[in-house]
Amino acid sequence: QSTWGTSSQKMDERVLVVVQEARSLEICCPDKTVVPNPYVVVACGHRATQTHAVKKNLNPMWSQNLQLQVPPQVNSLTVMVRSQGSVDVQEDVPLGFVQIPLGVLQDSFGESQTMWFRLQPGSPAELPPIQAPVEDSYISLEKQKMSGGERASFLSEHVIPSDLVDVFDDASLLKLDIAYLSGDALQRHDVKCTGTEIHVDGKDRPFTAYKLHVRRKDGKQWIIWTRYSELFALRKMLCETSIEVPFVPFPRKTPLQWLAFLGGSKFGNMSRHIVTKRAFGFEEFFRRISSMPVVYRTPALSLFFKGCGATNQFIGEQYRESTDM
Repeated sequence: QSTWGTSSQKMDERVLVVVQEARSLEICCPDKTVVPNPYVVVACGHRATQTHAVKKNLNPMWSQNLQLQVPPQVNSLTVMVRSQGSVDVQEDVPLGFVQIPLGVLQDSFGESQTMWFRLQPGSPAELPPIQAPVEDSYISLEKQKMSGGERASFLSEHVIPSDLVDVFDDASLLKLDIAYLSGDALQRHDVKCTGTEIHVDGKDRPFTAYKLHVRRKDGKQWIIWTRYSELFALRKMLCETSIEVPFVPFPRKTPLQWLAFLGGSKFGNMSRHIVTKRAFGFEEFFRRISSMPVVYRTPALSLFFKGCGATNQFIGEQYRESTDM
C-alpha cells in the first residue's frame, strides 16, 4: 500500500469545511409532524465542532466555516445533521449523516471542493464531544491513499452532481465546501518586515512606512511599502470574507496616538516600541492568514501583494524622483 504523506515529513494537516446548506430534510426526519431546528456537526476522530442551529427549517442555510485537526490514524470525516431540542422535543434528534474518506480529497490537496452529499438517515454509533474551533495547532500523521476505483465508487454512491440537485428527491442532501489542508502547502507568501522609514503624506503629516519583504512559494521576491492604516483596512475587508479572520491577532490602534503630536517619535504610534511591536504583529498576521484558502482568493489581498496600495506607489514615486535627480 502506498502512503499519502508520512510522519517523517511532519506535514501539518487539518480539514476545513464550509457548511453551506441542506435540502429536503423532511425525508430523513424521524417524526414527520415536527419541523426540525437543524445544525451540523463535523467530527474527525475524537474531535468535533458544530454550526449554529437554524430554527424550524427543512432547507436550512448556514454558510459557516468549521475546521478540525486531523488526529493520528484517522482516515475519514463524519458530518452529521441533527435537530436541536425544543420545548416539544427535549433532546437533540439525529437526522442524517455522511462519512467521507479523506482520500476522496487527495486529487485537490490544499484546494476546496464543493460537493452535494446524500445523507444516510440516523447517526453513526458514537458522537465525539464538541470542541471549540481550532486556531493554529496541527498534528502530523500518515494517510492511506484511495485507489481511483475506490474514490469513484464513493462519489457515485454518496455525491450528487450539482446539475441534478434540483430534480433529486430520493434523499436529504447536504452541500459542503471541503479542503484537506497542509500548513506547508498553503504557505503561498512568506512576509517579513525588514525595515521602517518616516515619511510625510500630502497633508504634511508624518507616518511610519513598513518595508515588507515578500517571498512567494515559487521563489519570486519583491518589496511592498505600506502603513498601519492600509493594513488595518485590508484586515477589515478580509474579515468580511471569512469568519476566521477576526480571531487572528492584529496590532491594535495606539490609545495614546495623540501624544505623537506632542513628543514626535518618542510617543504614540511612531515610537520605537510600538513600531517594532507592529512589525512583528504584521508578520504573524500574514503567517496565520496564509493557511486560509478562502482568504487567499480575495481580490483585496491579491491587489495588496501586487503592490497596488497608495503607500507603495507614493514611496515608489519618491524613489524614482530621487533617482532621476
